[in-house]
Amino acid sequence: MILALLGDFYSAVMALDLLLLLILFASWWWITYQLRSTLSFWTRAGLIGWWFVVASPAWHIGPNDIFSLAFFLLGTALTLRVATNPTTVVSILAGLAYGLAAVGRYAYWPLIAVGPAALLWVGRRRLTSHSLIQGVCSGVIVIGIYLRNQLVRGKGAQEYGYDVIPGFFPEHLLEIAPFPVSLVGIYGAFAPGGFLRSISASLERAFQPLLWLVALLLAAGATWGFVSMFREASQDNSEASAGPPTRLAVVHCGLTSLLTVGMLAYLSVRSPPQGYPTPDDAWVYLAETRYYVPLAMALFVGMGWFLERARSIGGRLRLMISAGLVLVGVLASGPAVLRAKRFVEIHVLRVAQPSRALDLGLPDLLAAQLCPPADGSRLI
Repeated sequence: MILALLGDFYSAVMALDLLLLLILFASWWWITYQLRSTLSFWTRAGLIGWWFVVASPAWHIGPNDIFSLAFFLLGTALTLRVATNPTTVVSILAGLAYGLAAVGRYAYWPLIAVGPAALLWVGRRRLTSHSLIQGVCSGVIVIGIYLRNQLVRGKGAQEYGYDVIPGFFPEHLLEIAPFPVSLVGIYGAFAPGGFLRSISASLERAFQPLLWLVALLLAAGATWGFVSMFREASQDNSEASAGPPTRLAVVHCGLTSLLTVGMLAYLSVRSPPQGYPTPDDAWVYLAETRYYVPLAMALFVGMGWFLERARSIGGRLRLMISAGLVLVGVLASGPAVLRAKRFVEIHVLRVAQPSRALDLGLPDLLAAQLCPPADGSRLI
């Protein structure tokens, strides 16, 4: 429909990208708004602004990842809404949103259980029916994709994915990426950390200890925020302090983190190293930063709660943290400028040609996801 309206394939893809980004950031705003009882206005504004400018999915992940993340966050926002306004329509929409997230990437298949499980955990019997509704709606979509794939394979297409023999490779756990720093926009293919490789492989290795230190500090801060908020939510059931959306958000983020990291660890341990992106590389699942994107909400919200509840932090330390965040924001905004420049060159000035890897992909990638290609190209 978009292609028929615009008449140009690249313009249609860009319009679809912008629509998905609108859904993504609107859902992110709605999530933080529903947590307003535990996150101040300025903290929410900082979280939204950081993810919109510094760590924006618009220039850190591809179109297919944006599609899945947008609908996963929409499902999360609707699930939080169920905690305060449990209606059948909202539950159905949340289930469909989770299912659509699974359409974009196989990595979201196990995450369709997060919303229903969180509702069961927090709501007990009160939200059991809504949990079942969500699970059925998202499950129908995933089952449909699975049956579609089986039908395509039955007609002579090759088995999807690489023809590998599962084994036991525990050493692959050491290949885990410093994903907290990639989620905040300072490490990855389009972040300043990613540019280190193009300058010097030795320089990149030299910066690894610093990146891991920052990653551990971010993870520790987010964990501290979650633990403190979980305790507060367990002791006080009033909406004024830690109401139902907050308790649900804590459980939702925790389950998302466990499922995502656990799935990547299992796949890495069971799969031999694969030659990707070049035959000489030894690629494993834990090393791919974009697979950790579902954890973005957990990291950002956890850090927000940390900043809100860490009253013991001294004034000088707070000033140092603020200065560090400003510096990181300035450095990590570079990819935003480069991607904006490329957008203008391609779609406004029309002096450059789109690259399939960077500038388009939703229609053909989604089609390939529903109908796996015979050459076994990677789409997870």
